[in-house]
Amino acid sequence: MNTPLRNGLLACGLAAGLLGFSGAGTETYRRADIDSLAQLQIVTSANRRIVPAKLSGQVGFEQAAISANGRAVGWLALFPNATTSYPIPLALVVLENGRRREFRGEGLPIRQWAFSPDGKQVRFRQETVHGGLGIHYEQRDVATGRLVAQFDPAAGRTPPAWAQELDASSAGSPDTLTVVTLNLWHDSHEWPRRLNVIVAEMRRIRPDVLCLQEVLQNPELRNQAETLGDSLGCHVLFASVDGPDRPKRYGNAVLTPHRVVSEGARNLEPADDYRAVGHVRFEWHGREIDAYSTHLHHTTAGGSIRATQIRHLLAYVDSTRGKGPTVIAGDFNAELGTPEMDLVAARYLDAFRAVHPNASRSEAVTFNARFGVDPGAIDHIFVVPEGARRLVPVTTEVLFRSVGPDSVWASDHYSVVAKLRLP
Repeated sequence: MNTPLRNGLLACGLAAGLLGFSGAGTETYRRADIDSLAQLQIVTSANRRIVPAKLSGQVGFEQAAISANGRAVGWLALFPNATTSYPIPLALVVLENGRRREFRGEGLPIRQWAFSPDGKQVRFRQETVHGGLGIHYEQRDVATGRLVAQFDPAAGRTPPAWAQELDASSAGSPDTLTVVTLNLWHDSHEWPRRLNVIVAEMRRIRPDVLCLQEVLQNPELRNQAETLGDSLGCHVLFASVDGPDRPKRYGNAVLTPHRVVSEGARNLEPADDYRAVGHVRFEWHGREIDAYSTHLHHTTAGGSIRATQIRHLLAYVDSTRGKGPTVIAGDFNAELGTPEMDLVAARYLDAFRAVHPNASRSEAVTFNARFGVDPGAIDHIFVVPEGARRLVPVTTEVLFRSVGPDSVWASDHYSVVAKLRLP
């Protein structure tokens, strides 16, 4: 489908110098970021700033990407959907040499897209809202919008190479598990704007499991983990000491896009500290993974309380985990090397320190000192270091360490992401 440049983008182009961007020049697209207001911001190699206008009815952007040659930038346009609480991507928009093209395929949500390696074509996959039905692939020429190829899976049919490459780019490595832990900071400091920052980054990372802490729900606020789960297409397990009949509930969550085998939760001792752990076992590339999310006592002087909680946590893990790999993540409110954390470190490996053994304190810190006294690296992802439950840390990173262009921080904590490999 070939659509003319719309007036909204033309006006934006005049303001940002977009019309001076030509195929014969050397200017390329350098960055494409979605800010906390769900607006796409594009920056060129000449430091020109482009703010694309939304399509009619569009409410947001996702999956922004730049072609390998830098000559084109594309994104998915989100639209309201009457049957879900979250918007869905119904159009792929590509900007190339000052020309915008819009692709909608067969009208279904566009779940994944990518530029071809040479940047001259785009490929995308569509399927029904909840996935698995009506799957349709298309490959389009960027310069002309021409349909180059399409594929509809059927029994016994092998997808063409370009469709397989698209699926491989979205599925992740079959032996690398991506884990993220994040303290959400409940509804403090403009939660709706922070939510946009978090969703955009999680869609970029596509974690296999997301462990959350300080998750809140009340009569005025839908459960924050469920809101995230809807946006990311994930199953949600919420663990709280507050019973399901309480109007306000506070706790931890485990989110995963994979099929869940079992789940559970337990309150941690001492009972008067109101702490819990959540557990989900899910299928991942033919293996079963046990993931746990927890949040421990917060005061500096509360080491003995945390020690009690850790003993109870480890006992719960021992009694519920399966035979496959195990991950324990969360806000432990303590750094490695403290007596209480030695209880964990004696049996489990901290993924960040395994990859960055010589990292400085400033490189490892997971609390934003702008919002209080800096307690250091207190958010952790632990894995079993040996045996059948072993996972090998490959890369780890501290996320959300910089503020967005609109001065919104994702949380008062930074997030930790780890890529873990099966041995």
